[in-house]
Amino acid sequence: RTDSHGDLTTTVFDSTKRCSVALNSAHQNTANCASPTNLAFLANAPMYQDFDMGSCYTLEDINGTLEYTCQITPQSLCSGHWIIQQDSDNAFCLNALQPTNPVKSNNVYQPQTMNLEDFNALGLTAGDEYLGGIYIGTFNSGLDGRSSIVYGNLSFGTPTETRFVNDQNGGTASTWALIVDPTPYTVSFLLSDEIDADCATSLWDGYYNIYGNGSQFDGIKTALATTIKYTDRNAFIDYYLPSIYELQFYAHYLNRNNIKTIGNLISSSIFNTKYLNNRSSRAKINGNSFVYGLGINENYSVNYKTLLIDKKTTETALFFRRIILT
Repeated sequence: RTDSHGDLTTTVFDSTKRCSVALNSAHQNTANCASPTNLAFLANAPMYQDFDMGSCYTLEDINGTLEYTCQITPQSLCSGHWIIQQDSDNAFCLNALQPTNPVKSNNVYQPQTMNLEDFNALGLTAGDEYLGGIYIGTFNSGLDGRSSIVYGNLSFGTPTETRFVNDQNGGTASTWALIVDPTPYTVSFLLSDEIDADCATSLWDGYYNIYGNGSQFDGIKTALATTIKYTDRNAFIDYYLPSIYELQFYAHYLNRNNIKTIGNLISSSIFNTKYLNNRSSRAKINGNSFVYGLGINENYSVNYKTLLIDKKTTETALFFRRIILT
């Protein structure tokens, strides 16, 4: 703004003063210093000290299509996905790590995709913050060869580092960057008054379990799945409840980083006895149905152990999202 002399001024805030200071050297006087009461308030206001500016991306409905808009804000004032300015080459709202607009096909939003070379050029390492969570690595489903290494045991024994053989249920994607929202949610797979309808879920593709494949399978039909699908969280609409093998991939990341206690995590993979013995196929045991889970607690006799969780038991969920790499 300009003062009465027509000079540009700036307002300076710190823990001891608030004064308008002339930028033009011809007028060095100061004015409008705050009262002690206002000064005490401003000294404790996070928006005036000890903060970083960044790019805040939020999803907006523009003529029926979701698109990202960006504003420059402190993180505390961002209600969407916030990215701090990294350096002069990554300008505000033009960051290399910025999200891309969701894409519709046949009036259905599709999972995000990215060229593998472009993704590798970002230089991410497991543990970095990226697009709605913590990037934990590149997950290979095994459709085009060997699967990723996971840490677990589908037969509920002592977990080991192993590769898995995928079952027939799942989508067509072979490789994706896996991102974990670290915010824990308390959920039950099935509400107490919901009808327990069994369906053939995937052991390795949690996105398929929640969203389906757009043709033969429309995804799990529960209240939990409905609250997850296409719900805006952190400015992203494609979170899902992970499969058991994706949880075991997460366990591999946690084990290598010496993270030993999170809790019991629920998966979207429904248990069936056929995964233990292919001569049997039962979804219920003594009238109860279950999903696979993962126990991450250093006080357990065996940590990172695969669990059998009753569908109506309340447990912790972490939502994942993925970027399909092509």
